[in-house]
Amino acid sequence: MALDIYVRDDYDRKTNSVTAYGDSLGGVPMTYYVQTAGVDVVGEGTQIGSIVINETTGASTTLIDIQFTNYLVLESQIISNSTDIYSVQVSSEYAEDRYSKLDLYDDEPIEVTENIKDFKDVAKVLSDYSQQFKVPASKINNGIFENYYNNDIVDGFDARFRRKCIMKLAGADWKEGAIRLTSVDMENNNAVSYNITFFSTLSSLKTILGDDTLDELEYLDAFNHEVSFSSIKDYLNLGAELDYDVDGYPTGNTTRTTPPGFLAPLPQDFPDMMYPLISAKDRYYVDVSDSQPDISGTRNLYTPTNDQYHALYCYDLKPSIKIIHFIKAMEFKYGIEFSTDFFNEYSTVFQSTYMHCAGESGRIIDKIEETNTDFPLESLSFSTGTETREGVALDYISVGRSGLPTGGRRDLTSYTYEATVDVTGSGAYSVSVIDKDTNVEYFSDDSDGGNYNLSVVVSSSRSLEAVKPVVVITTKGGVTQVELTNVVLTRVFDPVFGATVNTIGNYTTTRDTSLSQGIEFRKELVPRMKCMDFIRSLFKTFNLVAYIENNIIVIKTLDSYYEEGNTHNITRFVDFNSHKISRSDVFSEINYEFKEAKTVFRIKSNELTSDSFGDEKFKSENNSSFDEDLTMLK
Repeated sequence: MALDIYVRDDYDRKTNSVTAYGDSLGGVPMTYYVQTAGVDVVGEGTQIGSIVINETTGASTTLIDIQFTNYLVLESQIISNSTDIYSVQVSSEYAEDRYSKLDLYDDEPIEVTENIKDFKDVAKVLSDYSQQFKVPASKINNGIFENYYNNDIVDGFDARFRRKCIMKLAGADWKEGAIRLTSVDMENNNAVSYNITFFSTLSSLKTILGDDTLDELEYLDAFNHEVSFSSIKDYLNLGAELDYDVDGYPTGNTTRTTPPGFLAPLPQDFPDMMYPLISAKDRYYVDVSDSQPDISGTRNLYTPTNDQYHALYCYDLKPSIKIIHFIKAMEFKYGIEFSTDFFNEYSTVFQSTYMHCAGESGRIIDKIEETNTDFPLESLSFSTGTETREGVALDYISVGRSGLPTGGRRDLTSYTYEATVDVTGSGAYSVSVIDKDTNVEYFSDDSDGGNYNLSVVVSSSRSLEAVKPVVVITTKGGVTQVELTNVVLTRVFDPVFGATVNTIGNYTTTRDTSLSQGIEFRKELVPRMKCMDFIRSLFKTFNLVAYIENNIIVIKTLDSYYEEGNTHNITRFVDFNSHKISRSDVFSEINYEFKEAKTVFRIKSNELTSDSFGDEKFKSENNSSFDEDLTMLK
């Protein structure tokens, strides 16, 4: 079948018809020129040294000058007819998507290797390539390769880059890819042939993915989530599922409302993200009698007592997500498409296979950046009642004892600070009240999420003094906004003689928006593993092959790929006249050994058994010694 190769002109040309041509203009010699059809060539990005090609004959030359913006002065005359069509190199702004057919030798073999499986480097499983082959230095090919051998040409063919091309068999598209110019054969200082090599569009997965790592896949931002005891408990028991826009791109995640159906699984029974019971720091056990001694770093799950030795510490856990989402993330980022033969979220493998996202050691709470916001007295806006704050800036209150001692005591002034901490987001946070100047802490408490009712008494046992209580909200878990509502400052004056007098002021605050978003999944949890290494691990684990079909990367197991083939009887092609039987390679000693034991259980097991768990050894000796030393025989 006839093979044709069409090469894309990546060096951006503008095609035009000839208005006039010759070697003089108005009696003034102009070497050789061609007049454009009313086009301002200068405005189209053409410059001195650009290549001009006669598209009708294939002849090419160099542009040496431009006159009157639309007269091209040529190094040699390539226009021979007013009906000729020519093209001139222009800036990419004026590019035309055009392909030119290469002239080929009739007897030059072009062998394209389709590489389905490379057991040594799965990064190259998509490589389709050819051996180097020659094409003639014809007028057409000289134009395509911009007379590469001519050093005087400015901005000519750049052999550092591959040129897109299409291979056609019998007129039908066969392969898309690129060619690389490797050399030019010269004779008597004239070009004879060009040596080129073909590569498929996807020369390798490594070319596509480069050195990018999994934490660079923006798709995974959909797994960002708030962190609190209640949210982690829900992720542990129920898991979360992704939300998608109309284009199928994830926009976030939602906690599931029903537990996974592991006994009778359907695709939707497995959450997109969950928190498995894998501890980042503590060791867990179950002891009904709770008779074991309390040991640092261990916790008994059976008892509900919430201390450092009992119950589940939710911040010990980290999330896991389905590995299919890494595949989808790569498809969106790199504009590629994998077939669903194997990479199928509804398959047995991908339904319930997860990656545990523990990019670094330590607890999840230690990976989140802490943020806080505060509400000093001067940030409160007076609403109703009586203003109880003091000073020009309304930034302090006075508490403590005053007046002359009577019966061993003096008048006492204190304040009751009440407010509702109104938050957006369900993450955990802490509430504290401290003095702005002295950092004395009047109050501190933790909230697992939701609004919090604050009530604290600010007082002093010393003489009357000015204090500046500030409400501080601190979070790592995902509180994006906070404000204080229903703020009430009650001045309580308790005199030695007379009834207690309460002076009440009501206040409001302005919402703050500078707090934590919670877990930034890519930044804080996703392993910094190369995308290529991730794909390579899948290929090795499941023995996969890949090839291109209709611009889709088809991924299958090697067995399923072979099963699609046909059986052929080649008996009649086999020569049985002679054959050779060789001795098999044998080894006198074979050792299968695991890496050195580092876990407590393996080390203890090896000590009890005086053997290395999982290791297997063989050695030929005594009467079964292979290739024994003949000098020892008697």
